[in-house]
Amino acid sequence: MTKILVIEDDPDMCYLLREFFSREGYEVTTITHGSRAVDAANSLRPDLIFLDVMLPGLDGFQLCRLFRGDPSYAGTPILILTAKNEDADRAVAFDVGATDFWTKPFDIRELLKRVQELLRGKRLGLYDEE
Repeated sequence: MTKILVIEDDPDMCYLLREFFSREGYEVTTITHGSRAVDAANSLRPDLIFLDVMLPGLDGFQLCRLFRGDPSYAGTPILILTAKNEDADRAVAFDVGATDFWTKPFDIRELLKRVQELLRGKRLGLYDEE
């Protein structure tokens, strides 16, 4: 089963993502604190990571940088989901290694299609480092 790790401090957003993607056949784990995210990811080995920017402990940009510094996450898509919608935030997200950037609110069905595309890219090796 395809594993998704949601790193998000908003319980309502965690619930929405967990319920929706679980019904679509994904195994979804949620973490609400940035400082616990790396251990959870190392234990889970997710196929895709949803990452909020504004988190307690380590923020999403710091976490993304940590994941990208670990070769075992080189091919893992990291999709930033955030309320921050400034161009500078988007630029920083891609600078630290995010695969995609979405602002809240979003259409959940459109997000599902994007997740499917990201996972197809992972299977094809599009995100592996050379």
